[in-house]
Amino acid sequence: MLVAAAVALPKPQQRCHRCSRRGSLVCKEPAITESELVGLFTQLFEKIALPENDALKMLARLEKWEREGNSFIDTSLQELGEEYAEAHNEERNLLRQHNKGRVDEQLYIEERAEILNRKKEISDQKTALLEQGPSIWIEPLRKVINTVGEPNLPTAADDLRKIRSAAETIGLNFTLHPQNPQKLACDLKFGFPPLAERESSQQWWAILDSNQ
Repeated sequence: MLVAAAVALPKPQQRCHRCSRRGSLVCKEPAITESELVGLFTQLFEKIALPENDALKMLARLEKWEREGNSFIDTSLQELGEEYAEAHNEERNLLRQHNKGRVDEQLYIEERAEILNRKKEISDQKTALLEQGPSIWIEPLRKVINTVGEPNLPTAADDLRKIRSAAETIGLNFTLHPQNPQKLACDLKFGFPPLAERESSQQWWAILDSNQ
């Protein structure tokens, strides 16, 4: 990994390659000095950085959506619980009627199967609500916002390991352009592309909306 090669360099004047050019390995990848590479990463960090006030506004919006989502889930779970209890009571009543001979065997089997299917559907809906709550997408997005807040992003003066950690949080497959080693390419992870592609005039909440 390009960033790992940079961290391994003991001296700033050494040149960094994707493979670190260890041993007799012949590599056609472009070379770049450690300071130049650090500069490319800090440019990337600056591109996706959010002013601290904007980051705080985003986090507040996420908290609001999380509360609303959890409130909806709580209400839905309560309604599903009432439906399940109703179906359970129907099943018990059907059994009593069957035991008293008021419902024949075939009808009992058919109606009980229908009730059991309804109870299973209700249980599946409850499970889906719990598994697909707002935290499924809010937590990853909260991590993104906490990462790109200006005070949290490393600068050129920071330790190389801190730069590496931030880079690995943000993206994958870091490479230098074959014809232009001063150009860094990578695959940005979830949540970061809208920040990298946004225009300065774009409102912060539009970035959030694009991730829903």
